[in-house]
Amino acid sequence: MSKYFYSCDWGTTNLRLRLVDASTRAVLSHIETDQGITKVFSEWKLSEMDRFSFYCDILQNCISKLKLSKDVSQESIPIIVSGMASSNMGMIELPYAELPVGIDGTGLLIQSFQSSSEFAYPLILVSGVRTDTDLMRGEEVQVIGACRNRSGSDDLFILPGTHSKHVRTYDNNITDLKTYMTGELFQLLSVNSILSNSIDVTEDLNTPGWESFFEEGVMQSIKDGVFENLFGLRVGRLLNKRTAQQNRFFLNGLLIAGELKNVVAAQESAIVLVSNEVFKKYYSVALDLLNIGAKRRWISSEAATVDGHHTIFEKQLSVGR
Repeated sequence: MSKYFYSCDWGTTNLRLRLVDASTRAVLSHIETDQGITKVFSEWKLSEMDRFSFYCDILQNCISKLKLSKDVSQESIPIIVSGMASSNMGMIELPYAELPVGIDGTGLLIQSFQSSSEFAYPLILVSGVRTDTDLMRGEEVQVIGACRNRSGSDDLFILPGTHSKHVRTYDNNITDLKTYMTGELFQLLSVNSILSNSIDVTEDLNTPGWESFFEEGVMQSIKDGVFENLFGLRVGRLLNKRTAQQNRFFLNGLLIAGELKNVVAAQESAIVLVSNEVFKKYYSVALDLLNIGAKRRWISSEAATVDGHHTIFEKQLSVGR
């Protein structure tokens, strides 16, 4: 049994790789690059290598850049890979597992590859999950990690991002999901629309009073909706009612509240927010303002990913015995 494993979250725009102590789940070293699946897939199409080998070379290069202590032998350390690496642009395409799947990873579609002379690390590739109307790759691992050491709870997990996911668990299973294109809409509106000159895309939560403009956006969204308030961003800037930076927070409030409207209607009592620190601030303010989630907790998306990979790592070991 390996004392360590590599936790790899290979997304559309970024690749995150961590060396993890299997006994403590402590991250010993990590690296993040812009070699997301979209970029790597484009580079592979210009090469003459087979696709799987090309992607393995990317992983090998990232591993070589990790700062490791002298007592860590890199030989045969397994790599758990989730995210878009199992998509039709990834290493190989795995089909989506159909919900429900267990919060312990039972039911996920997983393909293992033995180490070889070309790639010296056992590789465990994790599929995504789907319903009849929605799907995700990568976030299911975070939900599994966030569910570690719990059972039986009926919760709503909110995972903010480019494509935010609302994931439901019930009776030890992941049972449903819904995708909201909140982050992508923000990018499109703030960079590629007529509103772009009215919005400062720089992220700075040290801006004095940012909460008031964010809260204004939240409440306007709940009152009138998102679309009715969008052109007001341009008007507010031209008439000097808001700065471009203040408009950023207002737009964030509009879009996040638009995402949370269904949660407001359902009056959810138990919510788990799985995110980075920035999203934690935005969504916590919005959830407090909307009085959602009498029972609410936050889990770092980084920690949830590592814990999810560790759960899969342990499960694969038990299967292999």
